[in-house]
Formats: sequence, C-alpha cells, structure tokens
Amino acid sequence: MLCGALKFQKLISGILIAGGLSTGGYFIGKGVGAGLKKFRTSENNTVQVKGISERQVKSDFAVWRILFKATGKTFQEARENFYKSHKILLEFLTEGGFTSDEISEGAPNTSIRYYSERKQEAHGAAEDNQEIASYDFSGTFTVRTSHVDQVGKHIAGLLHLAERGVMLGTIWGSGASEVRYFIQDFDALRPQMLEEATKSARVMAEKFAEHSHAKVGVMLKAAQGTFTIEGMDGPQDGEAGVMKKIRLVNHVTYSLQN
Repeated sequence: MLCGALKFQKLISGILIAGGLSTGGYFIGKGVGAGLKKFRTSENNTVQVKGISERQVKSDFAVWRILFKATGKTFQEARENFYKSHKILLEFLTEGGFTSDEISEGAPNTSIRYYSERKQEAHGAAEDNQEIASYDFSGTFTVRTSHVDQVGKHIAGLLHLAERGVMLGTIWGSGASEVRYFIQDFDALRPQMLEEATKSARVMAEKFAEHSHAKVGVMLKAAQGTFTIEGMDGPQDGEAGVMKKIRLVNHVTYSLQN
C-alpha cells in the first residue's frame, strides 16, 4: 500500500515539473520594442519581429477635373455661351502646356430651370403657372498628366477665367475643380524599402537578444507585408496631397543562439 502511494506521488511531481517547464518556456515580449512579436524557448530558439520602412515621396501623376457651366434665357443663347466657355477653357489648358493626349472631355449635360408663379383667377381659384427660367449646359475637362507641378501652377489660373465669362461649376461640393495625385511608379523603391525593412527587423531582433543574453542567428522566415500609400496627414488626406507616405512592414523570424 505504501509503495503504491509513493509511486503515485512521484508521478504527480513529474507532471508538475514538466508543466512548469512548458509554461516557463513561452512568453510574449512586451516593452522590448514595438517591432517584437513573440519569443519561444525551445531546442531552436526563435524571435519574430517586424521591420518597418517609410518614405516620403512626391506623386508622379495627377488627374485634374474641371466642371464649367453656361446658361441662357433661350436654348440657342445657352448653347452659344457653352461653346464660348468651352473654347476659352480649352485654350487655357493648351496654353498651359497640356497636350491633346493629356486632355479629355465628357459629354455635355443640358437641363431646364423653371420658376412657378401662382395666379389668382377672377372666380377666386388659384393655379400654379410654370415658366422656363433658363436653359443650362454643363461640361467637364479632365487632365491626366505626369506633369504634377504644371497642374499645381495652373490651378490658381482658374480664378481669372471668370473675367472672361467662364462660369465654373462645383464638383461633389469640393469646388470648381478637383485634383487627385497618385504614385504610379515606385518599382525602384521596392527593393530599397525591402532592404531597409529587413535591416530594421534585424536591429529589433538584436535589441531583444541583448535583453535575453542571446545572439541573433540566421533568418529562418520572412513574410513581406503590403505597401501602403497615404497622404502626409494620414488616410483622411486621401489623394488630395501631392506628397505621399509609403510604408512597408516586414515580418521576419530569426534564430537565437544562447
């Protein structure tokens, strides 16, 4: 009976010791660095870290959309005013150095505005009488160009078009024109940023290893994150700003040597 109790006690002690070793061998590394993900102690110690690369880059492509309008008391008058504004605006763009390949235009839209007049009849009844107030035309020019500085230079010139009789409309409540800036070619930056992110990950791993009294070994695994492009003021800046922030985050696993 006593022998069986001793065997059971040894079995329980062995389980507790094994459980303690297993629990103590894994922990989350917090405070060592923002790039540290986790550290696992085993026969092959590893550390998983994040490497980051950021660049401020100027956009290399712009899409400039301009809305203009014309009105008249008759359809003929509105159409003539539209063609006049169309000609002035097209000259403004071509004289600004934009080519025919960079300039496109949308189909014109027409509409009729009415005003209502309530008339009192002799017998006391009233009726609404609708009459045409004006005929309205609207059109758009869109400039797609890699000359982003040229766009910025000529936006202010839109203000002087009013002096020549051009009436500009409103695009989605954002004003008479809208400019969106993009980065189309950053292939040259990809290898550079990948190298920077990998070096950043190595530095983070070495910082952790220093605190753990270990040395960073070989790279075991690397997973390239996605490139993100946003405005300098954050995602809310969207495509409005000419300067962009490109960010790459890499996830890298290194071996650790005690």
